[in-house]
Amino acid sequence: FFGFTSSESSKKRTNMAAPSVTVHMVCQSNINRSMATHRRLSARVSEFEVPVSVISSGVGQSVKLPGPSADRPNIFFFGTTYEQIEEDLRRKDEELYSRKGLLALLRANRDTKPAPERFEDLWLRHASSVIFCFEERVFDHVCELIQLQEEHHPTLHRVHAFNLTVNDSAEDAARAAELCVDFLKALLHTPDWENHVSEVVAQFQRTQPGCPPVLHALLLLADARPPSALPGA
Repeated sequence: FFGFTSSESSKKRTNMAAPSVTVHMVCQSNINRSMATHRRLSARVSEFEVPVSVISSGVGQSVKLPGPSADRPNIFFFGTTYEQIEEDLRRKDEELYSRKGLLALLRANRDTKPAPERFEDLWLRHASSVIFCFEERVFDHVCELIQLQEEHHPTLHRVHAFNLTVNDSAEDAARAAELCVDFLKALLHTPDWENHVSEVVAQFQRTQPGCPPVLHALLLLADARPPSALPGA
């Protein structure tokens, strides 16, 4: 049993009453960049002063992984489990895909969730007020998709979309994951953070001089019609 001072107890009560925030990590195939940050944020969620949950997805038409050559990628449907993808690559050329780091990556992913998911499939099911992308064209695509959607989660009225451009390598994704979690802590620990995003971004860029520019877009959904049929509704 641990005791708290009166100020600590007050802070604890405030945190417990704070609204939860769902953060949605998005890349192309939900294999590397979005999953690296999904894993890292999940591991560090106890550091946050507000309740945080994390989901991740990809915006591609399919899941595309490097193959034996640039013109021979491995392509899978979204929903194919990470375990199934790993088994398929092992059958094709275990030595090659082990050397490329794909097998280890897929093993790490399957410890986090079963399968890569599409952004559109998660959009209506989760009220994600914060979206983080890792490539500018993915960021643009996500913003466009949201603005074109006629239906949104009924509890969602605005979305803060961010982008941190990252090379699609395991090493760069891991470094970006730490930056992303540090940025989210700075953001969500700021009182009334939704009205101070530009200041948080500017301060973060000053304290992380080697960090790529953090892009931000505020998407207002106040006039959106609620979904006609949410799963489980």
